[in-house]
Amino acid sequence: MSTKRIQRNLTIMFTDISGFTRHTEKISRDQLMNRLETHNKLLMPIVAHFEGKVIKTIGDSFLITFESPTNAVQCGTYMQYTLRKYNQGLSEQDQIHIKVSINSGDVTLTDTDVFGDAVNVAAKIEKATNPDEIYFTETVFLAMNKAEVPNAFVKTFRPRGENSQEIKLYKVVQDPADEVYKRIVEETRIDPDKMKTRIIELSATAEKEYTRYHEALEALMEAQGKSSKTTMIVMAAGVVLLCAVLLIGFFILRDSGPTPEQVVLADARTLMANGKPGEARRTLEVFIREHGESADLKDALELATLREKQDAGQQAAREFDELEKEIVRLVAQGKPDVARDRLKAAG
Repeated sequence: MSTKRIQRNLTIMFTDISGFTRHTEKISRDQLMNRLETHNKLLMPIVAHFEGKVIKTIGDSFLITFESPTNAVQCGTYMQYTLRKYNQGLSEQDQIHIKVSINSGDVTLTDTDVFGDAVNVAAKIEKATNPDEIYFTETVFLAMNKAEVPNAFVKTFRPRGENSQEIKLYKVVQDPADEVYKRIVEETRIDPDKMKTRIIELSATAEKEYTRYHEALEALMEAQGKSSKTTMIVMAAGVVLLCAVLLIGFFILRDSGPTPEQVVLADARTLMANGKPGEARRTLEVFIREHGESADLKDALELATLREKQDAGQQAAREFDELEKEIVRLVAQGKPDVARDRLKAAG
């Protein structure tokens, strides 16, 4: 049965926990999952209050849609205010800091996801957003009620990509003395009981992604005994978080048992966790040729390909470092001609 697709003009928000990957190296799995739970409990009622819809949680991030750009920006403002209060008196390791990026535009909605250039732009500007800030595009700036949000122009940003265009970025001015800012944080009243049904709906989405994220983390921890610290750091950034982003519906056991697709996805996940993205890619390609490509298989293949390229890039960087050391040594030994020939041979 085909998935129903709806075209809408919406405001898209991405939130992301700053320094989350770094924390995976310093705290236990239970502490990590407790951090995510606290993050969700603090922010979910705020999303509900400002009439946002959590499309998915992506590991340490939210992807949220709003009908109103003003609501989206005010929601981000109150999120940062809430976390600022939460962080008071806590050690740096226990604090939670997020980045919020917002864009508006035409998107395609399904029951479980949202697609389109507006989503891609929102994701890209998250890279340019500073921790504890709310950045939004000119599209949002022009559409929102400026009298209800203290704002300022930040910079012009050009995302990576051959045909990328410059994007004007604005931010919320979080000045406690500003009257408009004070109105947002002082007049917003979050009543979890009043919105209990709405929060439960949002939390159900978060819980599904939370469970899948937990499975990816379990796989990472199982591989820990077999891997060096350097490999673990790469895996933490490249497997755990990207698994949460791309491997939605990766391996769900049901009463009737896993389907062939679920089995091959699970096999690919195991190969990835063991540092074999190339083998994972080939396994997926063979299955797709024989059985066809689903959205989950496509996402898994993209992830495996990306990890394989990352590994190749790291290997190339190590080889370049070795070559550089060799050239320096040859020059120091008074052998510039040999060094030049070595460079030519290396291409």
